[in-house]
Amino acid sequence: MVKLRRLKIVVTRPNAEDLTDEYAEIMRKLNGQGARTITQELIKAPKIDRLNPDEETRKLAKIASTNGYVEGDVKDLHESTKEHPKAITVEVGKDGSSLSKFLSAFHHFL
Repeated sequence: MVKLRRLKIVVTRPNAEDLTDEYAEIMRKLNGQGARTITQELIKAPKIDRLNPDEETRKLAKIASTNGYVEGDVKDLHESTKEHPKAITVEVGKDGSSLSKFLSAFHHFL
């Protein structure tokens, strides 16, 4: 298991077409407080081996991977979805299955 030391999640207001049930709670929080973004940062406590993000934090990070960004630090390594955005390559051919391939790939983002 990776020894995660710091986790920063920044969620920006999702696009209207992204508003699945998963985004509904985030939109309620943003709208209810007149906010455009949500930022959450976790830093491991002293004498604790690593962070252990709960399900809610993991869900927020998933949303931020397409609407915002996620950064994490592991000892001397810093990673961010800003430098490594989520991407899926889809081959689109002349056959009739191109649309289904595209839609299947699109659902990986949701």
